[in-house]
Amino acid sequence: SGNNWYVGAINNWNPVDLVLDLSKLNIGGRKAVVVKDGPSAEKVAADHLHETITLPADGKVKVHLAPGGGFVLHTF
Repeated sequence: SGNNWYVGAINNWNPVDLVLDLSKLNIGGRKAVVVKDGPSAEKVAADHLHETITLPADGKVKVHLAPGGGFVLHTF
């Protein structure tokens, strides 16, 4: 909505790598806060990373979802 977008994903028990195509939102180049699965998320459910990124100009964001994992992105 407006300048603030929230994008989320949850996963089943199979790990998956995907590319979120956010190009229709016209948010390329903007900052976003991301919370995603950490490197040990398959074994430790609480393992997560919290970071601020600059969205690629093409609006495509690569995401890895661990088994039972998830992903949240908030633009600002």
